[in-house]
Amino acid sequence: METAKEKHTDLGYLGDIAQYSIVKNLITNREFFYQVSGIIDPKAFTNEYVGMIVKTIMSEYGVTGQVPSLKDLEYIIKDRVYDKNDKRFLKDALVNISKADENESSNITEIAMRFFQEQELRRIIANAKATLDRGGYNDNLKERLIDQIQDMSAGNTDGQIIVTEDIIDKS
Repeated sequence: METAKEKHTDLGYLGDIAQYSIVKNLITNREFFYQVSGIIDPKAFTNEYVGMIVKTIMSEYGVTGQVPSLKDLEYIIKDRVYDKNDKRFLKDALVNISKADENESSNITEIAMRFFQEQELRRIIANAKATLDRGGYNDNLKERLIDQIQDMSAGNTDGQIIVTEDIIDKS
């Protein structure tokens, strides 16, 4: 099995069963849920219906403060999804999620957590680079700052970015 460090753009490399397991863990493993809730991207799931379920989980949590159970998700689908095909595919995805074995998936959840953290870090780096580009900073200084951020993301530093006067001062 590959790792998230290989710069995948979605969870397809893990396979469908692993993705079902990740979603089941979102529902049943509160610690895992809280660790990824702020960074999980429903679009990372290759099955669009699994992604829709993740989006529903996150939405319900945002509204109620509670992670919906599988039974809750069944009711939500029944009540809020009107298209027959969507309803059928969502129910099929829920069945597959319910069959996933969350007890044997600690490795999968660790890989998923690293994947979502890496995706979030890439987003932050891209935003920082865009901000620096708009700010008119000297290219050499900008590259040094980006290199520091990337080194930090790779675990090559103690997690501190060194900001010197020449970085702060625009060219």
